[in-house]
Amino acid sequence: MKFVMVPGGWQGGWVFDSVAAELHRDGHHVEAVTLSGLESDGPADVDRPPNLDTHIDQVSEII
Repeated sequence: MKFVMVPGGWQGGWVFDSVAAELHRDGHHVEAVTLSGLESDGPADVDRPPNLDTHIDQVSEII
């Protein structure tokens, strides 16, 4: 089974590290998303401004 985990505001995929580890141990595939603009070291892609459309596209690409 595949899980796509999307955190709430001002958080990144790292908040799911412990849950993702448990799911991996049980044989599941996990994608814990850090939305554009919320990376701990700044935006990874400066051409994709952090807004709702970008976030929808980002999650849609994963799904």
